[in-house]
Amino acid sequence: MIPEPTLDRPAGVPVHAAPADGGAVPDAPVPDVPAPAGDRSAAVSSVATELGALLMQIRSLRVEEAAAFHAGLQPGAFAVARWIRTDGPASAGAVAAGLLMDKSSVSRHLRVLREAGYVQDEPDPEDRRSTILTLTPLAEERLAQVRMGTRERLQNRLHAWDTDEVEQFAGLLHRFNVSPRDRPADA
Repeated sequence: MIPEPTLDRPAGVPVHAAPADGGAVPDAPVPDVPAPAGDRSAAVSSVATELGALLMQIRSLRVEEAAAFHAGLQPGAFAVARWIRTDGPASAGAVAAGLLMDKSSVSRHLRVLREAGYVQDEPDPEDRRSTILTLTPLAEERLAQVRMGTRERLQNRLHAWDTDEVEQFAGLLHRFNVSPRDRPADA
């Protein structure tokens, strides 16, 4: 349920939405539409709503991170660089599979990253006919700067939370992220 508009919140914007400028919302109010105690369906619906809001914020963050890494860089290209940093060195096919991207999209992103001096091809030590992708020192440096900026924003976002709340939030997110995706409803 979306509340009535106010002077600082236009119609259609939930109470818990982050401001358009990306700034932190100090002690932002949480929607006060509690589900009746024990109403699992309503609780799961609330989780879905909040996940949707979180995903939109993450998408916005990825756009900003890509721009901080290199002005005008598409978020998909930034995702490729991040994947190589985290899971590489690897072939272009492995990057595409790891990111669930089309190989042609990955190829376009790699071309941009190579031209900007962020990715290089090296001979695959196990198959000299193939190449693997690695990041350049410049890319590593830029990714480190982006990570620091993102952590700083997260620190600011969670500034009013005590350590126990942050740990509980991290634990619940971890539990959600590692739980089976397609578990039957009656299991």
